[in-house]
Amino acid sequence: MLEFILGRASSGKSYEICKRIAECVRSGGSPVFIIPEQFSFESEKRILSLLGDRDAQAVKVLSFSRLCDEVESITGGSASGELTDSDKIILMNIALKNTREKLKYFGRYSASSGFAKMMINTVGEFSQNAVSSADIYEIAINTEDGIFARKLYDTAVIYAEYNQLISERFAGFEDKLTRLYNTLGDFPYFKDKSVFIDSFCGFTGQQYRIIDRIISSAKDVTVSFCDNPYDKGALGIFANVKKARSKICAIAEKHGVKVNENTVLQSGKYVSEGVTAVEEYMCLGKTGRKVGDAAAVCRAKTEYDEAQFTARNIRRIVRSTGAKYNEFVVIARNASDYEQVISTAFSKNGIPCFTDKRLPLYSLPPAALIRAAMENLKSVTTERILHFHKCGVSFLSSDELSELENYAYIWNIDGDLWKKEWNMDPGGLEGGKMSEIDLNEYLKHINSLRRRALAP
Repeated sequence: MLEFILGRASSGKSYEICKRIAECVRSGGSPVFIIPEQFSFESEKRILSLLGDRDAQAVKVLSFSRLCDEVESITGGSASGELTDSDKIILMNIALKNTREKLKYFGRYSASSGFAKMMINTVGEFSQNAVSSADIYEIAINTEDGIFARKLYDTAVIYAEYNQLISERFAGFEDKLTRLYNTLGDFPYFKDKSVFIDSFCGFTGQQYRIIDRIISSAKDVTVSFCDNPYDKGALGIFANVKKARSKICAIAEKHGVKVNENTVLQSGKYVSEGVTAVEEYMCLGKTGRKVGDAAAVCRAKTEYDEAQFTARNIRRIVRSTGAKYNEFVVIARNASDYEQVISTAFSKNGIPCFTDKRLPLYSLPPAALIRAAMENLKSVTTERILHFHKCGVSFLSSDELSELENYAYIWNIDGDLWKKEWNMDPGGLEGGKMSEIDLNEYLKHINSLRRRALAP
């Protein structure tokens, strides 16, 4: 039996799922709760609060990747090691080298590390969406466009060789769900279990295959989606969800599983009337709710105009109500597109702004300093020396560093020239405007900076 729980945001879908899980446990059932990885902690906490310590242990709260670990802990798991990023680079370069003579279009890029990284990402996407090298090869054969067909053929050849190399020693993360799919074909993990799937807005090709295994063997399956079931349009903000629901229904039909009538939850109101009005407009196209100043919609020509509108409204609210700047949050669909314009607009309006984003370790001053120092050990170049001193832990002031950089730029100083005394006029080829005494003093000064720059 398959059932969908549908409703817009804040309609109580997750609570309804957890309530049904609690009923399943109390009636002696064996529930499996599948959620995205990032929601696992909150979901486990909610189950614990509903069921208590003892009954909560009867519920398996899993993501798809943790489901793989759960099944492998029972069946014995895989004997091969995990595939790291370094392993992927090495194996892809070997695959490109092995297939160089077979490639019709990408042969010229086979020695490029950048191309190897691009192919790793491409192959990873194919794997996640359950597209095999044979599928790509078949499409290449049926494609009339010459260049595109050759690219597809080369991709299939590289993909097949890369998978062959992996299968010899490794089992990378991308292959976890494929491994799980094959294991579930023989191992009835979901037999007599009730499966609940929540908080997904769509699935990858591999995840659909796992859902196929679940529906074919589980006692019953309940899936919740954030959807407006009364919107029958093919396009819109819920189009991806409707497509996912349709695919799951097709899987149920294939296995002869009954699909119950949908449970539709009515959307609850938010604390803010403004947020409620925006949600109703986006989901239902509903207008006319009177919210005063609780919501405003701006149609701007550019991203910078949007940022300026936001900054000015924040400043207005702070001045008129006494609110604090740290009480405001700015959310963007794609933060990278707005990061710079928001920073500029907020700075112009005198608003302190903190951007919450994940930074790579090497971008932090201590790590960047160590990395730059190691680069300088290989060979000394102007770019590497300046990079070292611009890492935020500088041994020179910003003015001294600028002076050193300008001198090196004028005379095109690089490599071993940094280890020799400098005696060139700071004016370049058009120099001679300084007296001999001033020039000697300046050269002593600039050579002192050079030595201090090299000393670390």
